[in-house]
Amino acid sequence: AKSKSGAFSNFYYIPLRKRITGVCGDSIFGNSIFIDHVHFNQEGHRILAEIITNELLDVLNLDDKDANLVGEFFSDSDAVFQSVYSMPLFRLYAHRVIQGLTSDLPFSEMIFPYKFDPTEFSNAVNALGMELTKMVLPLDKGESFRHTVFYYIDRENYPMAHQYFLADEFSFPGSYQRHLNLAKFYRMFEDFIEESEKAYMKAFLLSEKNPEIYSEVLDLSLIHI
Repeated sequence: AKSKSGAFSNFYYIPLRKRITGVCGDSIFGNSIFIDHVHFNQEGHRILAEIITNELLDVLNLDDKDANLVGEFFSDSDAVFQSVYSMPLFRLYAHRVIQGLTSDLPFSEMIFPYKFDPTEFSNAVNALGMELTKMVLPLDKGESFRHTVFYYIDRENYPMAHQYFLADEFSFPGSYQRHLNLAKFYRMFEDFIEESEKAYMKAFLLSEKNPEIYSEVLDLSLIHI
């Protein structure tokens, strides 16, 4: 990749190992930024995103004002994680899956074995609350998501349910079902009819113009009129 970067004007090489080591030092070999021997944890992804973004500042020749805005954004870890919808349920599920994988071959005999880091897991549990955590832990990914959004809807915590629907759409932008779920959620509120129509239309187009979805769009339009 490094050799090719010099052959093309629009091909750029970023020495990630050097950059990450410069930020993390010897802790690059521990669990401070890796969930196992390969995959970044939440903090690792934040560092990686900041490194790549700073490289893009130079590539795009952005000015100091833009550089300062980038610096301010990455200085607030909560803002970074919220921008990519790093929801507690997803972090909880990720740890559950990793623990399951690493208990079996070949991952159980890795040279650098996976070491469970309770910090992110504990943070996710604390954010979800013990009641909801106990409900979703035995469930698969789809069921845990449904239980979580309905948990918040039943308790009229609509902003949190909304964040989960947005996170699901953000993660699977090509899935018509995600847009349909969001459309049906928006439909619950008079002030979000326009947003519901937009989500319905995305779902309709991505579903290859499913007539049932189109009927819901027409029905919503008639209600709105």
